[in-house]
Amino acid sequence: MRLLRFLAYDEVERQRDYWRDKCEKLEQRLLDVSLKRQGAEPLTQQPPRPLELAPDPPPTPIDEAIRDDDILQDIEYAFPELKGLTPSQVRAQHPTVWRQAEENYNRQHAPLRAE
Repeated sequence: MRLLRFLAYDEVERQRDYWRDKCEKLEQRLLDVSLKRQGAEPLTQQPPRPLELAPDPPPTPIDEAIRDDDILQDIEYAFPELKGLTPSQVRAQHPTVWRQAEENYNRQHAPLRAE
C-alpha cells in the first residue's frame, strides 16, 4: 500500500513539474509576443552577455607565509639536516636549494585556467 502511494505521489510530482514547465514556456512566449507588438525586443532572443573574469587578488602576507612554509616542508623532506631553520635562513644559506624547491612548487601550483 505504501509503495502504491509513493508511486502515485511520484507520478503526481512529475505531472506537476511537466505542466509547470509548459505553463512557464507559454507565459514567456506570450510575453515576447506582447513585447513585439509594442515594438520592444523579446526577452528570450537577447544574446547572452559575455562572461567577464575578475582578476585574482594579490597575495596577502599570510598567503606568502603559507607558500614559504610549504616550500620549506618540501626542502626538509629532501634534506632532513635543514630541519629547524626558518624559510629566510634556508633562503640565505642555501639559495640554489630554495630556488629549485620554489620552481617545483610554482610548477605544481600553476593555475589551470587559460588567461
